[in-house]
Parts: sequence; C-alpha cells; structure tokens
Amino acid sequence: MREHPKGQTVLFITTAIGMLILLVAAGVLNIILPSYREANSDINSTKAEYLALGALEKGKYEVYKNGPGYENDWVEIEAENGATAKYRVVGRSQTEFGVDQYAIPEPSTGNAGGGCEGYAFDDGDWEDDLDNPCNWNKLEFGDTGVIPLYMDTGEEIVNPSDVVGPGTFRLDEMYLKIRTPCKEGTEDEYGGCDASDRYELDCGTARGCNFRDYTEGDDTIINWEIKGLCNGGSESCAILAVDWVVDGSRHEDNTEISEALINNERFNDFYVLSVKPTVGFDNGDKGKVIKEGEELIYDFVTDADLIQPVLQFSIINRLTPKDQFVEIVPYLEYQIVYKSSEPMPNNMRYIEAIGESNGYTIRLLEGIGQEGSVSGFVIQN
Repeated sequence: MREHPKGQTVLFITTAIGMLILLVAAGVLNIILPSYREANSDINSTKAEYLALGALEKGKYEVYKNGPGYENDWVEIEAENGATAKYRVVGRSQTEFGVDQYAIPEPSTGNAGGGCEGYAFDDGDWEDDLDNPCNWNKLEFGDTGVIPLYMDTGEEIVNPSDVVGPGTFRLDEMYLKIRTPCKEGTEDEYGGCDASDRYELDCGTARGCNFRDYTEGDDTIINWEIKGLCNGGSESCAILAVDWVVDGSRHEDNTEISEALINNERFNDFYVLSVKPTVGFDNGDKGKVIKEGEELIYDFVTDADLIQPVLQFSIINRLTPKDQFVEIVPYLEYQIVYKSSEPMPNNMRYIEAIGESNGYTIRLLEGIGQEGSVSGFVIQN
C-alpha cells in the first residue's frame, strides 16, 4: 500500500522539530554546564579562601596572646564536607648562611630594597647576598627594633644560656649592623649601592670624623638596650649603651652608636655593636664591655640566670647629612647576623594559613612586626 505524501511530510516535520529541539537543548547545556562548573568552582574557591582567612586570624590571635618569640608547627582546624584549614606561626630564621649562621631579617623579606621576592618558606628562593637591601630593614625616626633573644615553643621558654641544657640554646656571637641609605641616583635595581655612595652623617667637623676622637656635634644616633628578667624571673634587669669619654676620646669600651661610628663602619661591613666572648675595639669587636671593670655584654646575655632577653634599639636624633644636597637622611637600615646552635626568633612572626575545598587551595601569608616599650612588648600589625 502506498504511503500518503501528506503523512511523509508530517513525519519529516516532526523529526526535524525533534532534531531542532535536541540541538537547542545541547546548545543550552553547553551554555549552562560551564556556567554551573564555573559557579561551583567559585563556591569552592571562595570557601577555601574563607577557610584560609579564618586560619590566619587564629594564628594572629595566638601571636598576640603569646607575645615575642612565639612560634608553632601546623595546627589543623576542623571544617565540614571534606574541607580543611590549617595554620602555622614561623618566628625563626629558615635560612643558614653558613654552619649555624643566620640573619635578621629573614633573607628576601627586608623592606630596605625594591623588587624583593618576599618570603619563601620551603622552596629555598631567597637572596643570599648579605649586602643586598632585600636582607635589610628600614629604621625610621620613631621606630623601635625589637629582637627577642629567646624562643617560645608554646611549651617552654628557651633562653640563650652558654650552659646548654633544658630550656637553653647556645648563642656564640651576634652583631648589629647599621648603615645609611644610598644617595639618590646611585641605586641598583634592588636599591643597593657601593659603600662610598651612601650618605654620611654630620658628625660635627668638616674634615671627617673618627669615632674614637670624640668631637662636639658627634651625636648619639641610636639608643640600645638588652633587657630581660633575672633572679628566677622575679625582677627586671637590663644593660644600656655606655657613653664613656676620657680626656676628649671615647674609651675602647664605649658602646654608643654615634654619627661618626656609622660613618666609619661604611667600610667595615657596618658593624656597630658586637656580642662576643672576646674583648677589643677594632674589626667588628665594638661595644662588648658594659662599663669599666665589669662583665661583657656577652656574659650578661648568656648568663644562665637571665630569662627572655630582648635587644631593643631606636633612632633618638635627627639624621642630618654631612652634605646639604638633602635636608635630612630619610632613614637608616639595620641587619643582625649571628651564630648559634639554634636560630633565634626573627623580627617578624609570619603566619602561614592554608584553606582547601574540593581540590581548591588558597595559601595566605602575613607578617606581624614587633615593637617594644619600656613597660613591655606590643605586637603591631
């Protein structure tokens, strides 16, 4: 029997409409599915970010609560639906420049340079040239550098006694280095320069200054002290810089940090204060004796009776340049290098936080600096 042409036409139209519907549906799915996947990805990415932010805040709280010297290993935080969050507080140097030799600030985290890559906890990505400005911090008028010379593991306080035992580590030597910034136009790509291209401070004489030959106008620029607790923690104790001038010359045990000293040390690796178990004045051995006939700074710091010692230093006078091409030197730069059996706390606490949700990971990092006061310690953001 012959099919009616009209029936064939209807069948064709029906099939065509069905195919068109399928094509439209496929097109709509192609539009919807990526949007759905993208929305789902956004949800998981946002969730991971909030988890990391929460963990970061928890880490900051622990730093505020525990104070200078505190650090901890990874701490897990419970989350729902397979999501995870964790944080850790890193307070000690992760980089050795030699056997048991470290620096503060942590390499590549200094703020005296430009183009620094920043902190890298695990991949070893740091700048290993100690003179590089990325390895120095700025010190401006009103700033206070605070370096804990002890560790707080969260379970015990570890002090730098030269008698190594429970709750102690051995500090062999430590140097505070101070330098002026580069003159404008002499900086390299990181903001560094040769020593001769750094500003000289006005130390009171036109023919140059010698730290040993004290002259009026050679002002103390940086005040420093090391303080802690003694007698089982029942009382505070401290040592201060000693302004010791005899017959117009500074005694070899003078521990001031003056304009002339900073100028002179441009060509001697910038050492201005040493904590070493030896005596002497030259070649980086400055400032080891507290006062006439008494102990070395090193002996004070490594005394087994001293608890939680902290080095504190700040600018106390105007940074007037020797030449008048600029009105004022804007800041100084500092670095601490030391040798010890264990790395000491850094000038920063770094909180690293990680949030994870369904394959999406967000990693956050924030540093909290420390500032000291006569009455105690203040953690500053």
